[in-house]
Amino acid sequence: QKSGQQGLGASRLPVLSAQEKCYIKGTCDFLGLGHFTTRYVTQKSYPSSIGDSYFADRDLAELVDPQWPDPGSEWLYSVTWGFRRLLNFVKTQNRNPMIYVTENGVSEKTLCTDLCDDWRMQYYKDYINEMLKAVKDGVNVKGYIAWSLLDNFEWNEGYAERFGLY
Repeated sequence: QKSGQQGLGASRLPVLSAQEKCYIKGTCDFLGLGHFTTRYVTQKSYPSSIGDSYFADRDLAELVDPQWPDPGSEWLYSVTWGFRRLLNFVKTQNRNPMIYVTENGVSEKTLCTDLCDDWRMQYYKDYINEMLKAVKDGVNVKGYIAWSLLDNFEWNEGYAERFGLY
């Protein structure tokens, strides 16, 4: 529908045949899941004049609660209950696949040159506890990987936004 509104003759998304859908159904060995934050979403129509993009094609707006703890990174809020809900959603919608949390973490945006990681330690404690609650709910979580061991060059933020454990 969006592709048609944008003047395209066919969707930009691939179309799978019934045979292809049947072939791939249930074939994954596990789901690798990266999770950092949570958003509320609401429907929002974007005018076709803004062009084709991932954000416009979704027809939704993302919202945050101003009460959610904000570590300083524009996009990253600590919303621990969202992690448990996501894990349970995957369980119920996908016949409880084996899940490996491949990325989870929070940045520290501070002028501190020492290890000022109180915020991140609390984030990890809270998120891992929510993951353990999901495991008690019956979610098939098999592994967890923090993002990341060492600070890295973080997109447009350089080394000003620290993600590493060290």
